[in-house]
Amino acid sequence: MSRHFVLSLVSLAIAALALTPTPSRAQSSRSLSLFPHQAAIHEPSSSYGLVRLPLPPDVLAGAASDLGDVRVHDAQGLEVPYAIDRGDVTYPVSQTGERRAVVPFDAQEQTRTSGGITTSTESYRVRPPAPPSYGGTWQLLIDPQPSETVRQVIVRAEPAFGEPREIVRTSIFRFARYGNERLAITLPGVVDEPLAIEITGEGPSIHPSFALREVQRTVITPTTVDVPLAVRETRREGTRTILVVARPRGLRTESITVDSSTLTFARNVEVAASTSAGRVTLGTGGLVRVAGVDIPDLRVVRLAEGGGDVIEVVIEDGDSPPLADVTVSAATRVPALLFDAGRAQDLRWGGHRARAPRYDLMSADLASLVRDRELVVATLGPIVPNPDHDDTPALSFAMRAGQTVERSRSTHVAPLTVIETHDGLSRFAVTPAMWAAAREDLADLRVVDGEARQWPYVLTMAPPNDELEATVAPAVPGEVAHHSRHAITLPVATMSPLLVRIELPPQLVARLVTVRGLTERGEEHDLGVANFLSSADAPARLELSLFGERVTSLWLDVDDGDEAPLAIERVTIVQAGHEVQLVAPAGEYTVLVGDLDATAPTYDVADAWELLAVLESEDATLGALVTNPEHREPSFFERSGWETFVLSGVLGLVVLVLFVLTLRIARSESETQPAPRTVAATAEANEPPATKAGDTKAEDTKAEDTKAEDTKADDVKPDDTKADDVKPDDTKADDVKPDDTKADDVKPEGPSGEGQA
Repeated sequence: MSRHFVLSLVSLAIAALALTPTPSRAQSSRSLSLFPHQAAIHEPSSSYGLVRLPLPPDVLAGAASDLGDVRVHDAQGLEVPYAIDRGDVTYPVSQTGERRAVVPFDAQEQTRTSGGITTSTESYRVRPPAPPSYGGTWQLLIDPQPSETVRQVIVRAEPAFGEPREIVRTSIFRFARYGNERLAITLPGVVDEPLAIEITGEGPSIHPSFALREVQRTVITPTTVDVPLAVRETRREGTRTILVVARPRGLRTESITVDSSTLTFARNVEVAASTSAGRVTLGTGGLVRVAGVDIPDLRVVRLAEGGGDVIEVVIEDGDSPPLADVTVSAATRVPALLFDAGRAQDLRWGGHRARAPRYDLMSADLASLVRDRELVVATLGPIVPNPDHDDTPALSFAMRAGQTVERSRSTHVAPLTVIETHDGLSRFAVTPAMWAAAREDLADLRVVDGEARQWPYVLTMAPPNDELEATVAPAVPGEVAHHSRHAITLPVATMSPLLVRIELPPQLVARLVTVRGLTERGEEHDLGVANFLSSADAPARLELSLFGERVTSLWLDVDDGDEAPLAIERVTIVQAGHEVQLVAPAGEYTVLVGDLDATAPTYDVADAWELLAVLESEDATLGALVTNPEHREPSFFERSGWETFVLSGVLGLVVLVLFVLTLRIARSESETQPAPRTVAATAEANEPPATKAGDTKAEDTKAEDTKAEDTKADDVKPDDTKADDVKPDDTKADDVKPDDTKADDVKPEGPSGEGQA
């Protein structure tokens, strides 16, 4: 074989390896195919740090309302993480009041260490400030003790009745060596309820001091663009026309404009939304058009913040006919993407097939940190079709049924209805009851069709946790003196609590509270401990962070000292949520759990996790969990499995073979070993043949002819034999008789001839 031929083969092999798509590259190419539109991103040549890319109306019109199907890609087609500045109103402030110190009336702190990282959570409660002067607002100043720190801050208003509501979520930081800090938080509007301040971050507690400062704010009118809204439904109710409109979910909507091809009209309009609290009116106004005098502002309805993804536009027609060809558009604040300079190459969007990404930059509230700073602005090139776009289902390679399962092995079942989706991806949350009936790792969860064939899925940790209210029994004396025990009845059979929230009526409290639980192995463990400190001015609340250990029962151990036991009103248990991403066509399925001997399934779709992280999924409808009527306990042989019996048989055969070999070896040794000789036989063997007396010499007697192992130990006594006991000269041939020879008359000859007469 020639050298040139070998080099050619090597070159071809290297080229093939270079062109072979790696899993990451293959998944990246599949994710690129989800978006029908793209445009090149142009950054200034001197770009450094963060870049701001405003999204023009053409992008907003083709993207999902929450911008979930918008991606920034680099030259290799990999995603570039970004944060979204949704165009929130900013308030340049000027100080108008003095700094007023604020002393919290309640303080709690917790510190947890996991993987060598310490995380602290501090909770403070302060009384509401007095109303500010006209046109002013309050600014909360947080002064931490460390010279360098970064913390996330959540401020909640606590009304006397009802649940606390979040009013501010932001970050504070201080870097003394760089002379840079942001420690002021502007409170929106007038706050007349106590404030709960939660400070979280890595490292030990910062133990800050607090102050309030009145500031004057100037509202900057944000830049807006008009985005057409989709009218999902039009119906008539009496004299009213009701339009069901989908509005941008992730964008701030200032107002809507209602238009029609009708030349002249004057109608009243109401914009409303359905929320958990019921129907809420977002805005009212009038719609006016006069032929020949077109004033668009007369058809604009200002909206308040709130509502969901769908709004209702109710037009009162009276006795007039309904408006013709009604269209609705929204004035939306211009959003912008923030990302690192130097990487971004293309913007791709559209298709409504990708879900919103979860970049770390989004959770860090990056947009609020840099909103008042001047950043480099990038622009978009011409919008062109994405050449990689493919409208075929992205998960068609994985949408196939797997092996059948034995339904009778599962203890619980739940019906599942899957609707038609473009890419075949559905999702449902694992309910607390389902998790309690399943294994802790959910390795026994299966989704099967009517033929008991399993369909592939990927299990993920759902961002929202499950919060369940638990029943608390009256206090009983604890195991330790001056302690009380409060038994908690779990809402499901087993739970893995991450947090326990305890609520009391207003009272002065200073107690040490320990949360204890009983594991499935019957062991009692301490799950968490904290000091419960509260004043009598507001309802008392304690949140204990736990380790998420699976328990079957839970109770509180409270060190009451000489006080009466606490009267606990409410206990809420929080545990991690789980979500199932299912790849299956539309149809009816069954979810199986409760097979404790099952092993975790392995599906090919698990290797496409990058693609699953991009695709949009639809909610599947999960029914109630019930006991499986087909369930039966597996027999010993079924539980053990054929592998166990094969292994047991092989081990038994090996033991049998070893036993037979041992018997054969023992028998062989017994047959080949010589029989023990008597004393007489030994003497006879040592006696020389019958010769003359003179021929009988002691030197003919050899020590090796007399062996100690051929005689009994008490018959051969070499120590008692003397050299003078054997006299060859006096020995006659006829006097030597084998029967009369004794062992003590024969002395073995030494190696150097000792023992001769």
